Amino acid sequence: MSDTKERVTRIVYHVLDELNEQYAEENQLAKTLETPLLDDAGRLDSVGVVNLIALVEEEIGEEFGVRISVTDDLESEGDNALKTAGSFIDYVCRVVERKVSD
Repeated sequence: MSDTKERVTRIVYHVLDELNEQYAEENQLAKTLETPLLDDAGRLDSVGVVNLIALVEEEIGEEFGVRISVTDDLESEGDNALKTAGSFIDYVCRVVERKVSD
């Protein structure tokens, strides 16, 4: 696993911990790559998605020293970027790597 992916994974899992503080135990999100975020099996509502994105963007800025916007390219990814924690991590890695290389 690349350094960027390890760091982004740590950030996303930390944000999931923060979000889980707001949910009942049976509705909490597991910290696995297969955890569904959206779709029929996903547990995030629209407010949860906004919080996930905002918190990840903030922590990415602190960790990498760059400001990213996860939503800028989200439409080109379709629904796949937010389908699971793993697909979201992969997407954020691509955004970070593009921003860092600019």
